[in-house]
Amino acid sequence: ASAALALLRQAQAQGIAHDAVVLACFGDPGLEALRSDSAAPVVGLAESAMQQAARRGRTYAIVTAGAAWEGLLTQRLLGWGAGALFTGVQVIEGTGLDVLKDPDGALPRVVQAMERARGNGAHTVILGGAVFAGYRDVLQSHGVPTDDVLEGVQTAAQVLQSLSPVQALRRGSDSAGI
Repeated sequence: ASAALALLRQAQAQGIAHDAVVLACFGDPGLEALRSDSAAPVVGLAESAMQQAARRGRTYAIVTAGAAWEGLLTQRLLGWGAGALFTGVQVIEGTGLDVLKDPDGALPRVVQAMERARGNGAHTVILGGAVFAGYRDVLQSHGVPTDDVLEGVQTAAQVLQSLSPVQALRRGSDSAGI
């Protein structure tokens, strides 16, 4: 969290212009601090994915890599007021770096986690982590249906694209509707 804020402040001090800030760590550490320091909109991968999933009005779960993330993401979601639509976090063995190094090799673990999420009642699965950017393509290339799969990077980009010119000029708002 402090590293992201330090980077933003360094860019500001150097006069580096930016139209938005995307916090590309799925747990969105420091999101609130970044928003308080940035005149530009700040979008987090986790927040944007969860908001989009909640807007669908159907249950959703997160699939991510790394055992430590289960409790952290669950706590973060509950802190944002996640309701009955959130069914939990399913973790695959290994780390995001393992997925990045061998996306096809991680596929069985990802699919199993998606099946566990669905078994717990989730209709939508969020692939949690920047490492999963483009992973829907990997799933599709192996015949795995992806209509109900969201990626954090993609949802963050969609949030930024949806901003009106007025919204783009004002500071980011607090999380709502997750």
